[in-house]
Amino acid sequence: MARTYKKDYITKVATNYHMQFRIADWMRELPAFKNIPRSQVVFRKTLKTSDYETAKQRSEEVRIKMQVHEKPFNADDIIRDLTEEKISA
Repeated sequence: MARTYKKDYITKVATNYHMQFRIADWMRELPAFKNIPRSQVVFRKTLKTSDYETAKQRSEEVRIKMQVHEKPFNADDIIRDLTEEKISA
């Protein structure tokens, strides 16, 4: 059976899901990582849920709050922004 790789930064430990990822050098400049010692190279946080979909949503919310992951773009927002630029020009 082939294993699939998903880059969602989520692992299951016992019954709960946890978020974990390697702290890159550029992340050390972000406010969320200022107080983390350089010796700590992996960020881990429990998502306190046994449901994968809930864990995925919470993980994305935490990464956005920490400024590690941008909000997914919405096509309607992009179209509106482009329309506003044309109107103002």
